[in-house]
Amino acid sequence: MAIPEGHRNNFETLRRAFKDDSIALMECTDAKTGKPVFVVCASNMTWNEEMGEPAYEFIPIARMFDGNPYEEVNPPESEFESSEGDKYVCDKDKEEKEEGPPSDAGTESLGEGGGDPVG
Repeated sequence: MAIPEGHRNNFETLRRAFKDDSIALMECTDAKTGKPVFVVCASNMTWNEEMGEPAYEFIPIARMFDGNPYEEVNPPESEFESSEGDKYVCDKDKEEKEEGPPSDAGTESLGEGGGDPVG
């Protein structure tokens, strides 16, 4: 499945926001459930005519996982190239054959409930 153009545009906005240091992690409210959610937002400075001063608007781009992302999504099962030309293998079977069984290394900060350590 191809990545929709709108998602690609949002990703580019996200890249620019990180580069320009105009990014924020904000607690918002889910419009359907009313529960708190954590959202990555790009910030944009505008001019507030009424107040006669600058104002910031926040553009929601991505929603953070509530649980462990490794348990919530599966990677695509193919090789793909990054925009820099690097190749990545996403097939779990290929990774295990090439690298051995996966370890828990590097997952300690990806815990359930917003960053609690895993395991």
